[in-house]
Amino acid sequence: MLDCQLYRLNAGGHHFTSVLLHAVVAILLFIVLQKMTGAVRRAHLSPLFSRFIHCASNQLRGSRSGKDILSGLFFMLTLAAYVKHARAPSLGRYLVVFLLYAFGLMCKPMLVSLPLVLLLIDYWPLRRFTDPSSARRLFIEKLH
Repeated sequence: MLDCQLYRLNAGGHHFTSVLLHAVVAILLFIVLQKMTGAVRRAHLSPLFSRFIHCASNQLRGSRSGKDILSGLFFMLTLAAYVKHARAPSLGRYLVVFLLYAFGLMCKPMLVSLPLVLLLIDYWPLRRFTDPSSARRLFIEKLH
């Protein structure tokens, strides 16, 4: 709706917004992967590959994918906030993760699987599973 308010029926403006959002998501993916793994060289390839696959699949469907790219943006922002929270836990950081996750769910309900992704990230590369009690605590954290 914001695009229509800004650009009316000018397709170039709508396309510019899509390209800008794709670029932001690719940059966020690189930053999150680099922060999680510390592997800068490997982190370079993943955003390029994921954006290529996403753009190609949307071209085949013929859709602009506004909700897809916005949910992807909030997915990446949630991951970035979660990595920060995992490294230095606090209530404020947890609330930021929760809020970004809620925004992502409003864009596309498919983000309901994000807590499972966060559990996988806890296992690797964050290595937060140290014993059975930590696994239980992390699982309960995701239920909230």
